[in-house]
Amino acid sequence: MKLHDFATSLVSKNHFIKASFGGFQGAGKSRTATEFIIGTYKDLKCTKPILIIDNEKGSRFLIPIFKKAGIEAIAKDTTNLSDLHEAFNFLRNKEIDFL
Repeated sequence: MKLHDFATSLVSKNHFIKASFGGFQGAGKSRTATEFIIGTYKDLKCTKPILIIDNEKGSRFLIPIFKKAGIEAIAKDTTNLSDLHEAFNFLRNKEIDFL
């Protein structure tokens, strides 16, 4: 048996990515996630806004980074689980490209 008969090229079948960034306060989790999102957003040729769920109201420093990258970023300041569920609905309905 030949290799190409056994396996196929590795290709993306969807645009779903689940990523987690851990660390102590001030370690750079938000900045690292932002750089990851910008690179992936451009690589996947996304065009819709990204939605940031902000439970600490600390995402404002990301405004110029997303602006410079030409990505519309919107935020929801909340600690309510129902808001997170609603955010997933926006993602599921393809109203946003990243959550």
